[in-house]
Order: sequence, then C-alpha cells, then structure tokens
Amino acid sequence: MPPKTRVVNGTSRLKVDEKYVLNLNNVRNISSRTFVISYTPSFLLLHILISIGLYVIDNRNQVLQQAINKQFSVNSIMKELSDISRYHGEIMLLLLDEEDPFHRDDLIKKYNN
Repeated sequence: MPPKTRVVNGTSRLKVDEKYVLNLNNVRNISSRTFVISYTPSFLLLHILISIGLYVIDNRNQVLQQAINKQFSVNSIMKELSDISRYHGEIMLLLLDEEDPFHRDDLIKKYNN
C-alpha cells in the first residue's frame, strides 16, 4: 500500500511514520545553506590571499622604485662630476698654452670657481 500524502499550508508532506515527517522544503533549504556555508570560507580565504599578495607586490614595487631612484641620482651626480672635471681639464690645457699673464689669471679664477 503506498504511503499517504497530505497538504499542509501549501507544502506536501509525505507521511512515512507517525514520528517522522519529511518536509521537502527543508531539504532544499538545508542544501542551499550547506552550499553557502561551505563556499563562504573559501571565498574569504581567496580574498585574504589576494589582498596579501597585492600588499607584498606593492611593497616590493616601492623598494624597487627606491633603488631605481637612488641609481638615477648617482648616475646624474657622476655625469655632473665628469662634466665638471672635463671643464677643469679644458681650462688646465688652456692655462698651459696661454702666454698672456692677465688672461692666464682670468683662467685661474675660472678654474677655482
């Protein structure tokens, strides 16, 4: 004999035994809750890992940018020093070849400034 079914408050309930009543709506709610509860921690973990990764990348980018800026400043100082030494070398060559003492004094003043 098939089990009896009856409708209560718009939901169908299958009467299996007097003690156990199976509500089909509860099974659907339990599975959706289980789905949300099981995937929420994984999404949170993914979000945390992405945030930490971006933080580490940003810090390494800042360190690299500081190293590059330092190297650029060293290069510019070295270029300036080499330009100054070239200028001093040219003045020194002009001093060695200069016969006029007044013009020579002017070159010495240029060299010292």
